[in-house]
Amino acid sequence: MSLSLAFRLKSILGLLESKLTQRSQSPCELVVLNLHSTPHNRIGDFERMLHWMKKEYTAFHPDHLEAYFAGRISSFNKGPYILFTFDDGLKNNFTTAKILSQHGLSAIYFVVPDFIDAIDPIDYYRAHIRPDIDSFVDTQPEDFTPMSWSELNELQMMGHHIGSHTKTHRLWHTMTTEESLDEVRLSQQIIEEHLGIRSPYFCSPNNSLMSVSADIQQQIMSNYRFHFTTLPGKNADQGKAGMILRRNIEVHWPEGAQRYAIGSWDLMRWRGKIQQFQTRL
Repeated sequence: MSLSLAFRLKSILGLLESKLTQRSQSPCELVVLNLHSTPHNRIGDFERMLHWMKKEYTAFHPDHLEAYFAGRISSFNKGPYILFTFDDGLKNNFTTAKILSQHGLSAIYFVVPDFIDAIDPIDYYRAHIRPDIDSFVDTQPEDFTPMSWSELNELQMMGHHIGSHTKTHRLWHTMTTEESLDEVRLSQQIIEEHLGIRSPYFCSPNNSLMSVSADIQQQIMSNYRFHFTTLPGKNADQGKAGMILRRNIEVHWPEGAQRYAIGSWDLMRWRGKIQQFQTRL
């Protein structure tokens, strides 16, 4: 099945699910979005996505994560809720950060210090973050380069939060303890040196099943309060304090495919992987 055909099928299923099971998600559910590139020529798509999401979900502030995952989920009953997170810290995220702020929304941006400080960030991006670039979506330098430390500081002033996406974006479950500590702990220290905050947010890169072992998870939770994974699921049901399930979604996807990604039907194919991950930890 071609990608375009797969997206057409997902779009149909997503639109169908949204009509047949409107507001079927629990009022306590927290849907955490996992986005990446937001090119300037896709800003209209982002605003359209934001429009329908704001109509159907309640905005969730990162400051409320502590209460949500401290056993007080039942007090969050005016949802379902939605929280935006962005991986890699691309420069093109800066415009969407402004848009979110204008709507009174606070997002979390996960950054890679070695990408920010790279001599040739485009080469670094291709080598270590996204080797296969969709030339139909990403075409401009800001689609391959990171926000600067000063821009990230501006994001904080807008009300957004910064988290660690490892030091190099090369975390694997087979790493030695010393290697993984560099990825987990040093990234937090570098962010603190530049931005003056000790971030409680960590996001595992790549596939969390491949990048996180029980030992690495222990390192993560020893240094951070929250571990954002690449696995989708229902946060109100999973009951794993500090481990946050996210829904991968991109601004250039059709609305139906976006709805499918954050709905319930897509989760059926992920149940085994989520159980495998939780059992390992």
